[in-house]
Amino acid sequence: MTTTLLSIAAIFAAVLLGAFVVLQKRQRSLSSGFLAFGLLLLALIEGADRLALDSPELWLSAKSVVLAAESLLGTAWLLYAVTFARKQPFRNLSRISMVFLAASLALPLAVGLSSPGSFYFSPDFADEQVLFLRRNAYYFYLGLLFFTIVALYQLERTLMAFSGVERTHIMHEIVGVGIILVAMLVFYSPALLHRTIDMNLLPIRSLALLVGTGLCSYSRFRRGSARSHLVSRDMASRSFVVMAVGCYILLLGGIAQGLQYFGLQGQQRPLFIGLAVITGLALALMLLSEKNRRKLNVFLHKHFYHQKYDYRKQWLMFTNKLSAADNMAKLQDAILEFYCETFGRKGAALYLLDTETGVFRQKCSHELEFPQANFARGHSLIEYFEGKDWIFNLDDSHPPSFDQVRHQFESFKVKLCVPLRHEQTLEGFILLAEPLNPDEPLNFEDYDLMKMLARQATSVLLSLKLSAQLSAARELTALGKVSTFVVHDLKNHISNLSLMVDNAREHIDNPEFQTDMLETLDETIFKIKDLISRLKNIKEKKVLNPVTCDLTEIVRRGARAGGAPPGSVRGEQVLASIDAEEIEKVVHNLVLNAHEAGASNGSLTINVGIDETVFFEVTDEGCGMSQEFIRDRLFKPFQTTKPKGFGIGLFQCRQIIEAHGGEIEVVSKLGEGTSFKVLLPAVED
Repeated sequence: MTTTLLSIAAIFAAVLLGAFVVLQKRQRSLSSGFLAFGLLLLALIEGADRLALDSPELWLSAKSVVLAAESLLGTAWLLYAVTFARKQPFRNLSRISMVFLAASLALPLAVGLSSPGSFYFSPDFADEQVLFLRRNAYYFYLGLLFFTIVALYQLERTLMAFSGVERTHIMHEIVGVGIILVAMLVFYSPALLHRTIDMNLLPIRSLALLVGTGLCSYSRFRRGSARSHLVSRDMASRSFVVMAVGCYILLLGGIAQGLQYFGLQGQQRPLFIGLAVITGLALALMLLSEKNRRKLNVFLHKHFYHQKYDYRKQWLMFTNKLSAADNMAKLQDAILEFYCETFGRKGAALYLLDTETGVFRQKCSHELEFPQANFARGHSLIEYFEGKDWIFNLDDSHPPSFDQVRHQFESFKVKLCVPLRHEQTLEGFILLAEPLNPDEPLNFEDYDLMKMLARQATSVLLSLKLSAQLSAARELTALGKVSTFVVHDLKNHISNLSLMVDNAREHIDNPEFQTDMLETLDETIFKIKDLISRLKNIKEKKVLNPVTCDLTEIVRRGARAGGAPPGSVRGEQVLASIDAEEIEKVVHNLVLNAHEAGASNGSLTINVGIDETVFFEVTDEGCGMSQEFIRDRLFKPFQTTKPKGFGIGLFQCRQIIEAHGGEIEVVSKLGEGTSFKVLLPAVED
């Protein structure tokens, strides 16, 4: 009766948790879906096995259901393990994990191609409650145990990848699933040793399922959705963990030998396995606790080391963490996470100086809900840091003016405030919450390391801030240049239109004036459209529509649009695969540049030909350019020597030519003129 109630409780708990993680929108994710799938499979297996025990005549039918559900267990738990607490898990999935997932699908395939009778036989199931396995079943359960171990390994990797503070948020769920998977190993391991499935061990699996779902439920309701050759301290603490696990194994071995000595091994086998699972759970919770880890490090520091911190390691870790942040938000989060992990704090918040208002504003927080978003200059905490580089500790004695700060810090469990200083200027500060281990005292090493990290953090924050300000200043400068040119051209166009309107009041009825007015309007509209087009088409890469056509004819059209006389283009028919419209723009722009540089129509020549490549060359006898300008500024946007120039045209010309796979060569001398030679790929025969 007790075992039946235990099975019912385990089934009920698994179904409830599975339904909760699927229906709860805030916690819905891929890993939640796979967790629910695994729990529902175990609930189905538990119910079918209980039916087989209570109604032995139906054991084969019940085990056919169990076999089908067991075939999916490996895939379900593997999927949960590789997607838990990961962003875009399938995109970053390793090849070996993909191989394991694909291989796990062999289990349902094997079950689908076989019958339950080819897996089990049990002549006296009603009395012995033991299933004997055929060869198919042996390899089936070998595969199931293998994929269960792989899932445990993936979960252990996930747990160890999180920092100490963050690990506490996911530890209970991973340990809960780990208990369920370990119980599966215990339940199915006789299949490898004795080629049997002992149904008498069912209460152990039921208990593990109940305990595991309880831990997962606690985790879900508590945290919500998932975030020198000296022996190092890490190695020492890990050695301690290995020693503890070894003692645990020796203890289990001693208990087993004692039961065998007193002749109780067979009778008390379920009790022994249950004790092993419960003590293993207690040991895991103890060793994975961040508070206990901090206590262990304090013990090692007191009795084995002269220094509390490995400063070289701390410096390298902090530098690597800051270097991995590619924007201001990630950098701020990285600083707080490292402070919490290094000094064992439950949370932290970062405040930085707003130079425009002189107020210290909260930029980000890590597991600390501190309500005050701003600290003004006159605040007692800010005055505390004026002129001294001290860390504010709430436990120290302070004058009555700090009573309000004390009350506020105590209400939200804030203990420390670390200043971020650059020379004599306070650039910000970090609030640190209470420690994970209340018995761990602070000493001068903690304060020194906090201040050292604060100096490095301040330098990096200021560098990124100044870089952003410099970038914004450059953008404003470029915008100012564009605005100046646009306003200048628009002013000229408006002046022409204004003059035309004034004349229209007297000569509107004159047909010749009407004709001139229409021509002026057409010309002004064309120039404004060209101005808009030149500004709008500044982009990184041109999209072309190349066709085979006569390059000479395209150059003639572009030259004519630019105002070149008809006889200035010289050359025979030359075929090229080009975007005619874009190449025409290039010629038009080069001809306009030549005119604006002071070249007369007679001094402007355009040659088209073919050598190793197709080319056209625009030559003028204008003012020319210096070699320094050609090298450093010619093809950059908003760089020009002309009073009315934008510095955009040649930038666009080079984009178009490079998009064709060609290049543009420039030869120029001050006072003598300029030659632009555009080289394009020849058409292949």
